[in-house]
Amino acid sequence: MFLLKYKFYSNFIVYVIYLIQKKLKKTAFVLFFIINYSTSFHAQVNFNYGHLKFSVDPNIKYINGSVTYCFNSISNTDTLILNFANNLIIDSIIYHQQNISNYYYTPSDYFNIVLPQNSNGLDSINIVYHGVPSTTGLGSFNQSMHNNNPIISTLSQPYGSSTWMPSINNLKDKIDSVKIEITCPSQYKAIANGLLVNTATIGTYSTFVYKHKYPIATYLLAFAVTNYTENSTIYNGNGYSMAIKNFTYPEDDANWMNGAQSLPNILHLFDSIFGDYPFKNEQYGMAQVNFGGGMEHQTITFMGSYNHEISAHELAHHWFGNKVTCASWHDLWLNEGFATYLSGIAYQYSGTGFYWKPFLTGRMQSAMGELGGSVYIADTTNINRMFDGRLTYNKAAMVLHQLRYIIGDSAFFSACRNYLNDVNLAYKFATPADLKQHFELASGTDLTYYFNQWIYGEGYPIYNIVTNNLGNNSYGISISYNTSTNVTTSF
Repeated sequence: MFLLKYKFYSNFIVYVIYLIQKKLKKTAFVLFFIINYSTSFHAQVNFNYGHLKFSVDPNIKYINGSVTYCFNSISNTDTLILNFANNLIIDSIIYHQQNISNYYYTPSDYFNIVLPQNSNGLDSINIVYHGVPSTTGLGSFNQSMHNNNPIISTLSQPYGSSTWMPSINNLKDKIDSVKIEITCPSQYKAIANGLLVNTATIGTYSTFVYKHKYPIATYLLAFAVTNYTENSTIYNGNGYSMAIKNFTYPEDDANWMNGAQSLPNILHLFDSIFGDYPFKNEQYGMAQVNFGGGMEHQTITFMGSYNHEISAHELAHHWFGNKVTCASWHDLWLNEGFATYLSGIAYQYSGTGFYWKPFLTGRMQSAMGELGGSVYIADTTNINRMFDGRLTYNKAAMVLHQLRYIIGDSAFFSACRNYLNDVNLAYKFATPADLKQHFELASGTDLTYYFNQWIYGEGYPIYNIVTNNLGNNSYGISISYNTSTNVTTSF
C-alpha cells in the first residue's frame, strides 16, 4: 500500500471465556486465550475456495452478501470460527443442507458457528447476510461521490474485510481460489480480483462474474462499483502475454491514461529483475477510487491518484506482498519496505535515472527525521504506527538499499529471486528469518548482526569526522560516533 501521508478448541470453552471477560473484565488474560484458540483453529482448517456474491447499489452504503467457503478440516472440529462484524444481519447459515441457528460472537469480531456435527476432511458452509457495513482502519467499505456519480469500494488492509463479509483476518491461510459475483444497477461497472468471465443483465441490474485462480490473502480481496471507463492494452512478457486494464472515472480518463503509459515499461523491468509477473495467467489492472495513495489488491490495484512512483510501488507489491506475503503484521516492512525500494529501482533503471538520487536522499532524510523508531512493528493494534511512512516504508527501504551495498548487487538480487521462488514461500507467507536466510545463502555472510540492529533495533549511527592539516601533505583524521538512541547502542 502506498500512502500519500508519505479456531479453535471448543465452542463451549471460548464462550465461557467470553462470559468470564464480561463478568470479571480480565481483558488481557481472556484475549490471550481467545487469540490462542483462534490461532489453533486456523492451523486446523485450510480454506480451499470461496464463492463470494455481493449485491450493491453505489448510491447507498449497503450490502447483500452470500459467501460459500469450501475448506479442509485437518482434525475434528465442532465450531467454525470466522471474523465477522456483529452489526450485519445474518439471514441464513447452511451446512449440509441444514439451517444453523446456533452461532455467537466473541470479542474482536470472532464469529463462532456451532456445527451440528463434527467436521473432518473436505467440507463447506454458506452464509447469507445483509446490512450497512462499518468503515474502519484505512476505510474498509466506502461509499462516496465523484463528479456527481456514486462509487462503492473496499480496502480491507489490515483487518477490515470482516466489516463487509465473513472472512479470515489472519496471515496464516490463503484462499486457494475465488469466484466473485457482483450485482449492481446496469449503468455501472463492477470490478474485482482476477478475470472477468461473464456479464449478464436482467432488467435494470447486471451481474459481473470474476474468477481468480491464485492463492490470495483475505485483505487483498476487493471490489468497486461505479461508472468506470475501461482501457486495455496487451503486455508481452518473457514468453507470455496478458492484458493490462485501467478503469478510470470518465471525467479523468484522458489524464490517467496519459500517466499510465509508463506501466508496461515498469512491468518489464520488474519481470526482468525478479521473474515473471506472479499472476501472468490472468491480468494486471488499476482502478480509480476515492482515497489517497494506492492499495495493491491482487491483480487489480485501487488508486486514489496516479504517478510513476505510486504505480511502481503498487505493481511491486505483486511480487513482494501478494506472491510472498508477510506472515505477521509485525513484519509489514517485508511488504512495504520492498515496494518502496522497488519504486526507487524503477527510477534507477528507467529513462536517464535522474530521480534515483533524489529518491534516495528523500527516503534517507525521512528515515532520519526522528531519532528513534524500529522497522519492526511492536504494536499492531495501532494503524498509524503500522503504516508509518518514516519507518515501515522509508527506513525499511533504506535498510534494504544499505544491505544491497554490503553484499553487492549480484548476491542481493539473486537472494530476492530465490526468496520469491522458494517453494515454501511462493504464494504463501514469509518471515524476516526466511528473507535473512536467502540473503545469507546468496552472500555467504552471517547477517544476524545486521537484522538485529537495523530491523529490530532503533535509530541510526551518527559519525563525527574531523581532519587536521599536519603539513608536508599529511593529514590527521579523527573519527568518533554515537547512536541516535540508547535503545541500540552499537551499529
